[in-house]
Amino acid sequence: MEFGLTQDEWMETAVAAAIAGGAIVAAFVLAAITTRIVHYFTHSTETDLDDTLGDAMRRPFVLFVAIWGVAIALETLSYIGNGSDLIRKGALALTVALATGCGDDGGSGGGADTLDTSLADTAVADTAVADTTATDTLVADT
Repeated sequence: MEFGLTQDEWMETAVAAAIAGGAIVAAFVLAAITTRIVHYFTHSTETDLDDTLGDAMRRPFVLFVAIWGVAIALETLSYIGNGSDLIRKGALALTVALATGCGDDGGSGGGADTLDTSLADTAVADTAVADTTATDTLVADT
């Protein structure tokens, strides 16, 4: 079964798949390492702002590395021909969509809306803690 590809082209395809898979695995590993480093340096802060920022940046980081890993892998294929320009433009379009938050479903991770909501939640939580502290002080004084 050749499916129109020569043995060398099948080998190129296997190498491209390995490059794409390696990029995706590397993205997850780097994201995990970065998360641990950020947590180590910020675990003693009073607010959850640092955790919120770290969580908001993890998904876009992984997707960015995965997009460009697959794009680079596809460009290694000799039988793509003139498709390299289209691959680069597609990867760039996906990167722009990722950076602007297009396609964000409002769920956790990704997009500016998620970060804005998380920051607002943090501010509300901080205000609630301050109000509780003030109430505790009044109760203790009476």
